[in-house]
Amino acid sequence: MEKNLKRMYLISLLNEVKFYGIILILFYIQLSGSMTLGMSIFSIITIIAAISELPTGIVSDKIGRKNTVIMGSICSLASVIFLAISTNYIGLLISAIFQGLEKAFFSGNNSAYIYDILKEENKEEEFKTYIGKTNSMFYLARSNICNNWNSSSSYNFL
Repeated sequence: MEKNLKRMYLISLLNEVKFYGIILILFYIQLSGSMTLGMSIFSIITIIAAISELPTGIVSDKIGRKNTVIMGSICSLASVIFLAISTNYIGLLISAIFQGLEKAFFSGNNSAYIYDILKEENKEEEFKTYIGKTNSMFYLARSNICNNWNSSSSYNFL
């Protein structure tokens, strides 16, 4: 049980905190040629995630929580690969579609999977503690990244 929970902590952390996210908009603008097209990528990610929310929930019920985590991880990897090899707006769109699917696969499923792991051990009452740990790791890592970026960019303005 502990091994599976630690894996979920790591998966949640790595999939939620995009270390390259701080400079992503600059990359989008450079490849797309405009601020509007660059920002549209973020909109597409959100739209795809919203549209896919219900279907990925159904998939999760059919194939299981663990397999859904794997599907979300595959989408995450595909998103990063397409982002890395993109040379134009179409490549960014494909990456955005995979990132939207990743968000939909992970949304709710990861929490449900943690609950299922705890339920197998009759420890459902500890669910809030484990979810709290998962979420606090995510917010701690994200705030640390943002603080590092803010402090390093502050020196450029001096």
